Amino acid sequence: MSKISIIIPVYNVEKYLRNALDSLINQTFRDWSAICVDDGSPDNCGKILEEYANKDHRFFVIHQSNKGLSEARNAGYPYIDSPYTMFLDSDDVLHNQCLEILYNNIEKTQSDILWFDSVRFQDDEMISQFLLSNDKEAKIFKDPFKIYAFKNKIFTRYNINMSAVVWNKIYKSEFVRQTPFAPGVSPAEDNLFTFEILAKIKKLAHLEENLHYYRIRKDSIMRSLDNNKITTNLRKEIAWYPRMKERLLSQGVSPNITKVFDKYFATKVFYKSVLKPFLQQKDTAQSSEYIDDIIKSGQVDLGQLKLRFKIVLFAYQYKFLKLGRLLSLL
Repeated sequence: MSKISIIIPVYNVEKYLRNALDSLINQTFRDWSAICVDDGSPDNCGKILEEYANKDHRFFVIHQSNKGLSEARNAGYPYIDSPYTMFLDSDDVLHNQCLEILYNNIEKTQSDILWFDSVRFQDDEMISQFLLSNDKEAKIFKDPFKIYAFKNKIFTRYNINMSAVVWNKIYKSEFVRQTPFAPGVSPAEDNLFTFEILAKIKKLAHLEENLHYYRIRKDSIMRSLDNNKITTNLRKEIAWYPRMKERLLSQGVSPNITKVFDKYFATKVFYKSVLKPFLQQKDTAQSSEYIDDIIKSGQVDLGQLKLRFKIVLFAYQYKFLKLGRLLSLL
């Protein structure tokens, strides 16, 4: 049993994979285990992973057919053997003191999640490791959901320092095990995971140290999305939400917290990302049949919409499409 388990989903990153794995080997903190999931990678990633596993017992490799980022991370869950868990993208790099500093701080603060800062660098740019102060105190937030959902709004300017991404955090493993990633959803899988896990925890901490290096690639998932892919992803996100909500309520999470999610999915996901683009004819991949299905199914609590948005929805439902289009522009 190690002290930190690190789940690494791997797909088509042969050029960068060794950098990520070497950044683990070079850690000043030695008591970690890496769960590497080869998600049917078409290049030599699988061979590289086996090479590292043969040299260092701390690397454990899983090979599977391609299922996507969410299910690759989920595949690592049964092998988490540590009190703490992290996620590392296979093209990113950790500062060589990252694990040592994180372990010491999460133990000291006894927080459920500790988030830290990251530095972005361009593809193929040389990385120069920052000198760390080693004496900074982690700031503790005892009501994490209020920090994350200021005035019932998620991802606002009030909490911009804490993003939804999973690679800039260390978690108590018990909460990770309770929180699977939504299969087939990418991007936005981080959003759903972070929403759910933050609804459960009691103590959150932030350490203002640049412990992670995020590689910006031209061929990354985020940079290769088109409208059809975005639409498909939104549909999967909406379909996943009722299961997530049911799981939260069954685990004793307050209904007041799930109402924040209801508002987010009604406003940000359904109205702004589905209905409004359809009315303004900005997303031809959307269809009235799909929108009608969402309305009828009750997957999203549309009662959480603002009055102005409800009027647009009313115009759509009663086929006043020109009026709905005009109102959606306001």
